[in-house]
Amino acid sequence: MILTFVGIALSIGFISVLGQSLAMLGGLVPLGTGLGLLCYYKFSQS
Repeated sequence: MILTFVGIALSIGFISVLGQSLAMLGGLVPLGTGLGLLCYYKFSQS
């Protein structure tokens, strides 16, 4: 019973940490892409 509870708690913690890192990646990827495109556009114009 205790092991099941620990397992559930660990999986919940793991999922939440994974979700947070995925959310951070999901926020960073478009940001990086946008910055890259912006730099490319500025360099191609000059």
